[in-house]
Amino acid sequence: MSSRERLRIISVFAVSLLMVVVALVYFVTSVGKPYLGISFSLTEQGWIVDSVDTSGVAGQMGIKQGDKPIEIDGQPFDIILGKYNSSGTVVVPSFRQLIVADGTGQDKYVNLNTGTLSWQVVLQQLALAAISLILWIVGFYVFLKRPENGAAMLLCIFGGLAGLSLGGSIALVVGVPTASEFHIVASIIAPWLLVRFMIVLPEENDRLRRRLLTYLVFLPAAVTLILLPIVGWKDGQPIQWFRTFRLLGYAMGFLVATGVAVFNYYHSPSVKTK
Repeated sequence: MSSRERLRIISVFAVSLLMVVVALVYFVTSVGKPYLGISFSLTEQGWIVDSVDTSGVAGQMGIKQGDKPIEIDGQPFDIILGKYNSSGTVVVPSFRQLIVADGTGQDKYVNLNTGTLSWQVVLQQLALAAISLILWIVGFYVFLKRPENGAAMLLCIFGGLAGLSLGGSIALVVGVPTASEFHIVASIIAPWLLVRFMIVLPEENDRLRRRLLTYLVFLPAAVTLILLPIVGWKDGQPIQWFRTFRLLGYAMGFLVATGVAVFNYYHSPSVKTK
């Protein structure tokens, strides 16, 4: 084994392990932790509650879409939400206390310190952690069995990215720092990494592993990552329309990966590949 190949193997292992560690931190600090589960938008009538997650504390306390904020974290709402006027939306806020008024003028109070999560939500979070654990075990097992194999490397990195995306998705709603950024980047790259894995997985596709042209599958992810800080991020949060654009790319990546997998199954002469 050449020194270059050895460095490649060490790099893949180190990067994958680092992603696992970060994801574990997100899971440990977020699972079972209550979250607000609310977003705000700026309308002609001012700031209003735009959406409410029924599993969040805000939903449990009866806050509805259309309610108007009065006070946030002990301060008038316009002081807190004013810095988001240019983007006109606040997605997944990390507020701790909230007072809103409904259409009749009745105040509703939310305090995360006294909120709890339902056991159904906790089970869902634990299920995501279990899925991540399975992906990590499979990825590292295959990689350690055949560390020089390109497909094994891709599977190991994909497991790390998928776990980081799932862990970040839980951590961002409770306001864990950097969770949103890691979740977005991981979810952008992971589907197209899976496409690449499906392309090079069959042993008879060994030549494809060495062709630079096959790396073009990462072009959608690269374009999205480039556009993210330019037009997709404002006031410290992703812009709503860019979230939709990113989700479309996410779905497209998994659809392409599924298509390549089906193609491999029906066109591969290898029984082992099937």
